[in-house]
Amino acid sequence: MPKIPKGEMNVSEIRNLARQHNRVSEIKGIDKKPRKALLLEIKNMGYMVDHAKKRIVKLPSKKATLIKQDTKANPKPNRVTRKKVAKKKLIQEGGAVPLVGGDEV
Repeated sequence: MPKIPKGEMNVSEIRNLARQHNRVSEIKGIDKKPRKALLLEIKNMGYMVDHAKKRIVKLPSKKATLIKQDTKANPKPNRVTRKKVAKKKLIQEGGAVPLVGGDEV
């Protein structure tokens, strides 16, 4: 039997934790697996045994670290109204700028 590192839980403590944990309690054959196999199975399910605090914690997933995107809205959107387009078109054609209305094109 291999010696357990100092400060880590033994196999019976890990089994009790696994039984109490919702997701990890789905492991088949908890009573028959050795300590190393049990720890590996817990790790494959996306969890880790925290020996110091005596609990099972979820491993941080790679998907959780998303790239922060710049979501600031444009403070002044570039909107072109019909009046502005008509005014530009009239000026480009060499006409005078209309004084009233602006829709007479």
